[in-house]
Amino acid sequence: MPVRKLKIADGIVILHHRGQLLAGRLSGATASLAIGPEELPILAEFLAPRDAVQAVQALVARGASREALARRLSLLHQRGILVDAAAVDVPAADPVVNPASLASLSAPASDQTWRLARNFALHPAWSGFAAWSARDQREYLLDARLATLLASFLDGRKMDDLPLPSDLAGGSWREAAVAWLVERGLLVASGETAAVHQEATVRAPKQAARAPTWRDIEPDGRIPVYFMPHMENHYPLALGMIFSSLKTWEGGRLLERYQPIPITYLPPKEFFEGPYRKFGRGVWMFSNYMWSDGLNLDVSRAVKRHDANNVCI
Repeated sequence: MPVRKLKIADGIVILHHRGQLLAGRLSGATASLAIGPEELPILAEFLAPRDAVQAVQALVARGASREALARRLSLLHQRGILVDAAAVDVPAADPVVNPASLASLSAPASDQTWRLARNFALHPAWSGFAAWSARDQREYLLDARLATLLASFLDGRKMDDLPLPSDLAGGSWREAAVAWLVERGLLVASGETAAVHQEATVRAPKQAARAPTWRDIEPDGRIPVYFMPHMENHYPLALGMIFSSLKTWEGGRLLERYQPIPITYLPPKEFFEGPYRKFGRGVWMFSNYMWSDGLNLDVSRAVKRHDANNVCI
């Protein structure tokens, strides 16, 4: 375990998917890490920069295993959930909701099964975990105990069946806390779904595409620009935006030199025998989905071998 100050990395969010909590970035730039609700108190130690040794000592004092903590912190640091951090001034934050601050509410039925609301997410902040309430149209900052209690419901549990850490398992505060989470819409009854207004649908008649295809246009001396979607009936938005921008930039100025070839999906061999044979070397625009990288690189190498003056983007 690194002996240094650590904090939760900027941009980390905790999501719920099929009964599992995942810590990671919404961008998907790095793989998410599966965590349990009982790990939120661990992460809470690093909402602001904290010496790892001091954090471990505090957690051990509350009953955690030192060896297990050391292994987990090393993994969290290795996976980029925790990062090195220098001490900085903690910015002002909204008031944190904790069990002691909750007004007395009617306790929910102990035999009721509750689950996390749809689109659940916890955003680590400097002094707590931020959770959005769609019902109230505002964000609440939860302390570690309340965030752990909330996350423990996952896909559906009864209040008395929650697998809480020993230091959170007892206490009458749970009833008031669950009642408050239900009132805020952060917990909903299992099986409850939001009402969806259904409009009558009318089947529209099929229409043939009106835009020209590569077969409808002819080479005219300009440089062809090819657009390479990775699969049939799934044309990436970015390629379409580039196609439109190429045609309209500065009133169509680029069209003086470049000829955009209508976006068409064809297997590589058919693309070479069709559009490429007809229009010749040019500029190739590829979609950048991770799962199409291999195919894109194969096509790029093939067109470069055929004519090194092809430009692949």
